[in-house]
Amino acid sequence: MRIMMMTLETKTVGVKPTQLGSGQISGGIDAMSTLLASDGTVLNALSDAELDLQVLALVACERKLVVDLLRHLTEVERRMLYARLGFTSLFAYATSHLHLSEDAAYRRIQAARLLARFPVVERYLRLGALNLTNLLVLQKELTETNLEELLEKAKFRSKREVEHLAAT
Repeated sequence: MRIMMMTLETKTVGVKPTQLGSGQISGGIDAMSTLLASDGTVLNALSDAELDLQVLALVACERKLVVDLLRHLTEVERRMLYARLGFTSLFAYATSHLHLSEDAAYRRIQAARLLARFPVVERYLRLGALNLTNLLVLQKELTETNLEELLEKAKFRSKREVEHLAAT
């Protein structure tokens, strides 16, 4: 399995950390810093179009990885692997073993269960038409009979819009 990982490194060029005060950009990165992706790409040197394309590609990768993680969590739960590893629940496994925040663990576990129940959800997650937050807003409303209709109505909507949709 090939997983594309990209992290950022900063290298400050010719400036001591104590000299960063006046030239800093919001977030603490100096205007003279070189931002490197994990593959060695100098991000500062990319054109706007190249940077935008790379960000779009990374978001697509992230969506695919999220769906893959949900499928793996489903299998961990099906096998009760978490129990064999000494955890009392999938949630404990996700927070203690995977080091996910409680919120991230809850959202992913609930989404994994919904994905197992309604496989069509995968298409919406992969396309970015639906995110985990909005999927969970809809979870109590989703049935076999209204699934496609609700998912279509929720596509690319804000959380507030999906909350309103779920309430009606």
